[in-house]
Amino acid sequence: MKKKLGLELEQEITVCYSRVSANDQKKDLERQRQELKNYCEQQKYTNVLEIKETGT
Repeated sequence: MKKKLGLELEQEITVCYSRVSANDQKKDLERQRQELKNYCEQQKYTNVLEIKETGT
């Protein structure tokens, strides 16, 4: 994962990946992102990378 992201990190990272398949689902994308963010905060994860994607 570090090579794919171009990161040189000593610590592990947590990747939060949110995806929807169409532009009209942006509210769902934001909801997914917020749920993942809340989970990471509850688990006290500190090195978090968020990735959001909208399909075609």
